[in-house]
Amino acid sequence: MELHACHCHADRKATTGHFPETTSVGQTLSYVRKVPLKTESGSSDPADIDENQKCVSNLQEPCKHLGERKLSVPSRRHCNSLKKKQRDVVNPRYQRITFPFHSPTSRAMDIPLIPAFTALTVTAVVAYLVRLNQLLNTTPPEVQRLSPTRWTRETVLQTYKRLEENPITTKSYADKLPPKLERRYIVTGGSGLVGGYIVLQLLERGQPPESIRIVDFRPLNRPDMLQHDLISAVDFVQTDIASAESTPRAFGKQWPSTVAHWPLTVFHTAAIIIPADRSKLEYAVCESVNVKGTQHVVDAALRAGADVLVSTTSGSISIRPVELWPSPWRVFWAWWSRSPENWRWPWGYWQVLDETDFFKRPRKHHEYYANYPASKAAAERIICGANSPSFRTGCIRPANGVYGNPTDNTVGVPLRMGDVPT
Repeated sequence: MELHACHCHADRKATTGHFPETTSVGQTLSYVRKVPLKTESGSSDPADIDENQKCVSNLQEPCKHLGERKLSVPSRRHCNSLKKKQRDVVNPRYQRITFPFHSPTSRAMDIPLIPAFTALTVTAVVAYLVRLNQLLNTTPPEVQRLSPTRWTRETVLQTYKRLEENPITTKSYADKLPPKLERRYIVTGGSGLVGGYIVLQLLERGQPPESIRIVDFRPLNRPDMLQHDLISAVDFVQTDIASAESTPRAFGKQWPSTVAHWPLTVFHTAAIIIPADRSKLEYAVCESVNVKGTQHVVDAALRAGADVLVSTTSGSISIRPVELWPSPWRVFWAWWSRSPENWRWPWGYWQVLDETDFFKRPRKHHEYYANYPASKAAAERIICGANSPSFRTGCIRPANGVYGNPTDNTVGVPLRMGDVPT
């Protein structure tokens, strides 16, 4: 049951500008009751009838002294306020917070609970985002202590001019390369960035080109490799290591008789690098090459008689996702344990990379920042799990982004595109 104010009076005042001249208490109460009482027909709930009777009797109580006299305008307003209070008691949906304002009128403002809570939540979220934006635009002092020398615009320009005059090539550091060995070499991903430099360094130190084989699904396209005098004598086998059939065929291809008796070393650098893919639904793309392809390479290397296998993985394996919304209890515990690096900054905003995770149980997929490091972590287990006295295996984790050629993903591709603002 819901009680309403005397709508007829309010409507009439809005229309004519004054209240009706004659209104008795009985007439006023007839306006109050929106639903008439029913006791004999049985169409109304007895509990509602009882509540209705209580409301009417409570409303009549303060107006008994008026009798059948005409009600003045203040009296009608008094009855309306009583009816409003009675409505709040009868209908529990009207839960309100009252804020008293000490003013000459001394009136109260009613604010519903849900809008007030929503406004408070939105204010807190906006304040947090503003603070988060400030933190992400600064470098933590802990990081500055580890790397006190920062790059400036002048430093970048000076470095660029120096490299333009004296570019770094394999010839510029040939005297620092280890001596050549009488070994055969298979380089998976030899057309790419890291694998291409391995091929160039092998040639630079005097390795016979017929003892080198590139296994890659992409033909040679690097200008510095195509311009090399001996690159045409290097064997190239176009192969997708995701295929369990084609990989053994590429490794088992006949070698020239002059080097066929040399021991075999495999450099495994082929991989799919898509740092932005994080959804587990897209994990199969990286898994097909980085995990299953690695297993195919290991099996093919063993079948071909290799005794050394070196694989490049990634330092990103140890990176944990940045938590911009850490749970309150974790923040409280970090504050309680006096670990300011964990509660003053977004969780994981700066991290120390190491290989301690390799000696622990593999993390779950969502504990890596993307599909690429998750797949590389699985590949590491495959490589190192195959280690034995007759088949030495190992992994290298480049900790920084590998760059230095127009084909690299870190610097070269954005520079060639010409539309990256940084």
